[in-house]
Amino acid sequence: MKRLLIASLTLVMISSVAIAATTTTKSTTTQTTYTEQFIQKHTQKITDVEKKLQERQKANEDAWTKKQEQMKKDSQARQDAWNKQKEQLKKDIQAKQDANLKQQQEWKNKIEAQKKANEEASKARQKKFQEKKDLFNKLISE
Repeated sequence: MKRLLIASLTLVMISSVAIAATTTTKSTTTQTTYTEQFIQKHTQKITDVEKKLQERQKANEDAWTKKQEQMKKDSQARQDAWNKQKEQLKKDIQAKQDANLKQQQEWKNKIEAQKKANEEASKARQKKFQEKKDLFNKLISE
């Protein structure tokens, strides 16, 4: 943009010098005034265009910066949500494992209780059988 401005100004100056050189001395003051006005007019147009371009570029940069910030916020929000979901999954898995361990322990306790009950019942049957045997032997021996 600055190159365009410099090139335009240079062109305008060169053309004004060429026009001034071809005119007579009598009309030099009139030509200079016209040339100065011409240069000022085109210089103002060029500076206005440059300002507009700078403003547009600044607006684009601001928009890009805002977009980048929003993307960072969105990314952070997604990461936080993902971390929260991971933590929840870990808690759920731990709760399931704890429930499974508790159920296994309950089954172990039930099996052990059943074994004890079976052993006691077996001992009771054995004792009853032994008592009947002893009674039968006692009756036979008499």
